[in-house]
Amino acid sequence: MLSKIRVIISITTKKGDFLNALNSATAPENDLAPKFLRVMQRIKNDKLVFECDMEYERAPGAKIESLRRTVDDFIFSLGIALRSVVEVDKYVSGLIRDDREGY
Repeated sequence: MLSKIRVIISITTKKGDFLNALNSATAPENDLAPKFLRVMQRIKNDKLVFECDMEYERAPGAKIESLRRTVDDFIFSLGIALRSVVEVDKYVSGLIRDDREGY
């Protein structure tokens, strides 16, 4: 019988500010999470690490879908955050010009 399932997603980059922005944009909200689901996110050794544990011992009737939805929500949020950070980086680096200057 299963007692725990753990999903770990690790993102690596050499840009520390990039990781900090992703971490801030995707930080999990644990207040509303069920007691059998534990979500952690941290920056460690130039990596953004997302971990989600589901403990069947704490909730024998728990469904795998709860874990899947939580991981799916993180991936969706990460995709939005990545696109946003990349676009802001283009603007800051001068690849995109602000046509509204002078108004």
